[in-house]
Amino acid sequence: MSDDKNTVRKSDRTRQTILNAAAKLFKERGYTATTLRDVADEAGLKAGSIYYHFASKDEIMDEVLDTGLRAVSEAVNEAIGACEDESDYLAMIEAGVHAHLKVLFTQGDFVSANIRLYNQLPIEIQERHHTLRREYGKMWDTLLLNAQKSGFLH
Repeated sequence: MSDDKNTVRKSDRTRQTILNAAAKLFKERGYTATTLRDVADEAGLKAGSIYYHFASKDEIMDEVLDTGLRAVSEAVNEAIGACEDESDYLAMIEAGVHAHLKVLFTQGDFVSANIRLYNQLPIEIQERHHTLRREYGKMWDTLLLNAQKSGFLH
């Protein structure tokens, strides 16, 4: 049984290594200029072994985009939600910006790849991530609009 657990953990680690390498390369080179061989080399793997974890470069890109955007969105929503006074817009905006920047610095390749590449991606990949991007933007729009309506922002 412990061999199965070790295999799963090793498989998960390898999958994460691939994602980390891909996020870095997508951020640096762009989507089109990054090949699966490049990702494998960066991850220290043989090119064919990537297919054990991912069916295609598009699948890797999907997960990179999703990871970066979800990390930012969840952190910002949690930080804003943790503010005790819902009318303290300065505290909520500061908390949201701090959380956004913290994720950017800790998961920068994923977040930066998302920001840099989104408009360069095939439309079918963009569409899969459109809802989450829109929800994140709407969260900020709502916060800033409420701050404006309260007179905090002009």
